[in-house]
Amino acid sequence: MLSQSNPFFNSQSVEYTDLPLKADFLRLLVEIAYYRYPNNLKQRTKLLIRNLIWYRETVEWYRQISCSPLLSTLVISHKGLIDKPFKRYLRLGFSAKERLKNILDHYAIFTDSFDPLFIHQALFDKGINLGRIETSTKEVYELTLSISEDECKEGELAISFHKPNEAYLSIARFSLLSNNGEVKLFISAIQGPKGVQSKKMVHDACKSLYGLTPNRIVIESCLAFASFLNIKQIEFVSDKNQVFKNKHNKHFSYDHFCEGLGGKLNSKEDYLLPQFINRKKREDTPSKRRAKYQHQHSILDSVFVNVLNYLKTETKVLP
Repeated sequence: MLSQSNPFFNSQSVEYTDLPLKADFLRLLVEIAYYRYPNNLKQRTKLLIRNLIWYRETVEWYRQISCSPLLSTLVISHKGLIDKPFKRYLRLGFSAKERLKNILDHYAIFTDSFDPLFIHQALFDKGINLGRIETSTKEVYELTLSISEDECKEGELAISFHKPNEAYLSIARFSLLSNNGEVKLFISAIQGPKGVQSKKMVHDACKSLYGLTPNRIVIESCLAFASFLNIKQIEFVSDKNQVFKNKHNKHFSYDHFCEGLGGKLNSKEDYLLPQFINRKKREDTPSKRRAKYQHQHSILDSVFVNVLNYLKTETKVLP
């Protein structure tokens, strides 16, 4: 009977070679498929077929996992990481080779940018509290940086906006990618809460935040995170290139949202966001709404500064 223990811990002796397929590597593929889907024969079979279709990418990916203490540990709590290069990921149109490169680039950039304690807290603990917002009505909200859920196809990291110890009101999922020698932050999804009370939850939050939406606050925190890493390219997936679509997407357009932030379509038909979002000028605002917008700008400024200051004081960027 096949073991459900992590097969990558004992695979260093396996010869990762190109075709023709070696028996010990084929055995490893079977063990990995069983480890990933111990109770689902159909999904195990699909993973094996995908491994054979994209054999060269499979060899490289499994070699990278087995040689990386971080990745080989991460697949214990996030088994979904195993087959990400072989499914839709981040945006439509990526090949298996590109998906693999994006995943490897993300973890290389992330681990090269932060100290081990920060990495462990973000990936293996409950996440990192980047800041708190207390409204005039005494409502308290938090911003948390964490690894995306196990089965997530929309990026490796997430920043969520929520009340303490409650479900998120907004969450942005993203990855750090390498682009012609420069790092870019690619946002693949932004989502609101689920459930029958979700609309009321968002409405109440907007009301206490002078009309600001949770999505807008999450985006501001993403801009601060990018600023801390000196990232100048911030991209957001378009409606056309969304990797995952559901009923929620029918009522929320990424295109409209990005255009409202000043985003411009690039050559790949995704949106390039500005590093700093333009805001309405005081003289362009009706007098009866000036106080409201002033409060909104104050909250956004606070979010950006607090996230940036937290990252500067609580983390050590590695050279």
